[in-house]
Amino acid sequence: MSKSLTFLCFLALCFQTSIAQKATIRGKVVDATTGEALIAATVRAGADGVITDFDGTYLLELDAGEQGLVIQYVGYQPFKTTVKLEAGQALELNAYLDVEAAILQTATVTSGKFEKPLSEVTVSLEVLRPDLIKSTGKVTIDEALEKIPGVTIIDGQANIRGGSGYSQGAGSRVLLMVDDMPILTADAGFPNWDDVPIENIAQVEVVKGAASALYGSSALNGIINVRTAYPKAKPETEVAAWYTSYMAPGDERLKWWDSAPYTYGASLAHRRKIGKLDLVLGGYLLREEDYNMGTYRRFGRANFSTRYR
Repeated sequence: MSKSLTFLCFLALCFQTSIAQKATIRGKVVDATTGEALIAATVRAGADGVITDFDGTYLLELDAGEQGLVIQYVGYQPFKTTVKLEAGQALELNAYLDVEAAILQTATVTSGKFEKPLSEVTVSLEVLRPDLIKSTGKVTIDEALEKIPGVTIIDGQANIRGGSGYSQGAGSRVLLMVDDMPILTADAGFPNWDDVPIENIAQVEVVKGAASALYGSSALNGIINVRTAYPKAKPETEVAAWYTSYMAPGDERLKWWDSAPYTYGASLAHRRKIGKLDLVLGGYLLREEDYNMGTYRRFGRANFSTRYR
């Protein structure tokens, strides 16, 4: 009996000693510019590591002593530091990460369904940023896609590197997605470009080449994945309006109209955080009277999305 008690006391002392030699580090990882919490950032110290939660916070338990800490997030410069921990210490360490300036650090998901830097993608992938769409004055996504080398839109179908975009009876061979969800029409597999919210785009990822192993036969010639924008630390509102008018042709015989054809439209996007809820609202209106006789287009679109973190 005495031997058993002695053994139990020994185990208890060892357990208390091991606890006493531990220390904890807690903190928050945020964007240094916007203050936005970075979700799923990795926090490592040697072989130990955790990821941040939906609030950007983390809790890491380490052995007492000197520890090298590395905090990383895709598209941001890593944060590295060395801390000296004492047994039982609870240290608070917040990290403010700066955006990586190089374009090769752009985060993409289309090529492998998991987020990775553009520099690590092993397939031919092009990223179209919203700044280029705005600067070129494109009002629909199919017009904007023609700014990407190797991509053309013919009869409403995307063609990548000369590969036919549509197969009769089988649907499109270029998969169109919004936030990783296919949006080809269910009956004919035809892309409806007017459904894409160009007023609320974070970036457009175009895979040039077959990706049917990941996305099915609709991606035999490539993928166009539109990733929509979500709110940052501060609310954002974007409003745009445009007007285009056509002049008379040099040959008056080709002028079929009495008043010059015109195109006008407007778009609105609002993004904000409400606690842990992300709210995105968007609207779009377009009226187009083309210079080709009998050709016109009139439509409107409203969209909203939410995300709870």
